[in-house]
Amino acid sequence: MYKVLIVDDEKIVRLALKNMIEFESLDLELVGEACEGSEAISIVESQHIDLVITDLMMPVMSGLDLIDSLNKMKYNGKILVLSNHDDFDLVRQALKSGASDYLLKGTMEQKEFKSVIKKICETLDQEKKDLEISKQEVQEILRGKKLFREKILKSILLDKDFNDIKLKEYIETYDFKLSLGTNQVFLIQVDSLLDAIDKKIISDIQQMTFTIKSIILETTRNRFEGEIIDLTSNEYVLIAPSNTVKFPENLAVKIVKKLNMYINQTVSVILHKSFGNSLYNDIRMMKNYSVYKFYLGENSVLDLSELTVSKDTMIAYEQLLMDVKGYVYKSDYGQVYELICNLIEEAESKGTSPEVAKNAVVILLKHIIKTRNIKVTEKIKQRLDELKSCRFKDDFLLQTDRVLDEIKNEKVLKNNKDRIMEKIEHYVMSHLQEKITLNDLSAYVHLNPSYLSRFFKQTKGVSLIEYINSLKINQAKYLLLNKDLSIEEIGREIGIEDPYYFNKVFKKAEGMSPSSYRKSRK
Repeated sequence: MYKVLIVDDEKIVRLALKNMIEFESLDLELVGEACEGSEAISIVESQHIDLVITDLMMPVMSGLDLIDSLNKMKYNGKILVLSNHDDFDLVRQALKSGASDYLLKGTMEQKEFKSVIKKICETLDQEKKDLEISKQEVQEILRGKKLFREKILKSILLDKDFNDIKLKEYIETYDFKLSLGTNQVFLIQVDSLLDAIDKKIISDIQQMTFTIKSIILETTRNRFEGEIIDLTSNEYVLIAPSNTVKFPENLAVKIVKKLNMYINQTVSVILHKSFGNSLYNDIRMMKNYSVYKFYLGENSVLDLSELTVSKDTMIAYEQLLMDVKGYVYKSDYGQVYELICNLIEEAESKGTSPEVAKNAVVILLKHIIKTRNIKVTEKIKQRLDELKSCRFKDDFLLQTDRVLDEIKNEKVLKNNKDRIMEKIEHYVMSHLQEKITLNDLSAYVHLNPSYLSRFFKQTKGVSLIEYINSLKINQAKYLLLNKDLSIEEIGREIGIEDPYYFNKVFKKAEGMSPSSYRKSRK
C-alpha cells in the first residue's frame, strides 16, 4: 500500500481530490494534508510518503520550491503537480525538476485523474521490483566475494607451495587480518560432531558450520580482529597477528565453553604461534599433535608450547607382561587394571604418543586372552574395537575396564558353567515367594548383571525373566490344583502382590486366567 500526501492551499480543492481518488481500489492510503509547502516538508520528514500531489501556485512556498526542497532531502517518492491553464512554463520546470506527471485543475476529470494515479502506482511497483532484484544481485555479488575470500584463506593454510610473496600480495589485496611475522593460531576441533552426523542427530551440516563460526566470532568480538576458516565440518582455524591477541589460552577456554554450551558438542582447541611463511607446515603439525589431547580429556585446551613430546616409541612389554601374568593367574583383574592405568600415566608424563600407549594396552589385552585360552566373543571383539577409537584417556580406561570384565566373566563361565546354572536354579526356587531382581541374582553368582543375562539366554535359549516366570507359573499351577488358596494368595506365594498382574502373567503363559485353569482341571 502506497502512502499519499495532498498539498494545496485551497481546502475545497483538497476535499475534491480526496473524493476523486479511489484509495482502496488503487491500494493507496491518504496519510496527510498540507495547505502549504513547509507543512508538507514536515510531514515528509516525519513519515514515509510514496506520492506527493501538490499545487504549483501556493503562497509562502510554491510547488516548485517544495519540489526543490524535496530533492535536497533526497526524497525518492513520486510527485504529481496540479496546474492552471496559463502555468505551462511552471509545469515544464516542475517536470524538469523531477515531477512524474501533471494535471490541469480546471479540466481534469475523475477518469483521467485515476488513470494518471494508476500509472504512477505501476511505476512505483516496477521500481520496487527492480530494487528487490538489485538487492538480490548485490547479495549474490557479496556472497561470491566472501566465498572467493574464504577459498584464498584456505589456500594460504593448505597449499604447501604458498610463499611469502603471494601471502604479502593477498594480505594487501584482500585486507586479510594476518601478519607476515608471527600469528596466533587456534585449531578448533568439534570432537563429537562427526559421530552426531553419522547418527543423524545433526542433518544440516551447512547450518551447523555457520552456527559454529558465528559463535566463535561472537566470542572473539572486541578482543581482536582475525580470520576464521572452516577446514572441515568439525575443524576450524582462528588466526590473527600475535601482537593483537592477549591471553590466548583464556580465550580458547571461553571458545570451548561457548561451543559446548550452545551446540552441545565436545570441543578441543590446540594453540600455536606460527610465522606467516610456515602456516602450511604448522597447521599440519598442529593436526598431528592434536592426538595428545587424549591425555587432557574432553573440552580441553592444548598449548603446543607447553607440550612435551617423546620420540621414543618403545614400551617395556616384557616386564609389563611378567607383572600382569601373575595377577591374571590369580584372577586379580583389579591389579591388571591398575597396571594399565600406571602405564597410561607414565606415557603421559614422558610425552609418549597416545597411539603408542593405546596400542600397548590392546596388545596386552590380546595376550591375556590368548594365554588364558579365552574365547573371543563378539562382545570382547567389540570392546577391543571401541578401545582403538577412544579419543580421550578417561573413556579409554573405562573401555579397558569393560574388556577386563568381559575376559574375567568368560573365564569364570568357562570353568564353572554348570555350577553357575545350578546356583541360578537353586536361588530362583528358593526365592519364588519374593520379587527376584537381576542385580540380586548376579550378586549371588558373582557375575556382571548384563553379562549374566546374556550368558543365561545363550545357555537356556530363553531370557532369565522368561525362565523365572515359567517357574513361578508352574508353582502357581500346582497351588491352584492342590491347595485351597484364593487367587490373590497364590499370587503372593509366587512373589506377585498385584492380583491383576498375576492374572495377566498367568493368562499370557497358559492362555486362560488362573480361575479358569482351576475350573478346567477339576
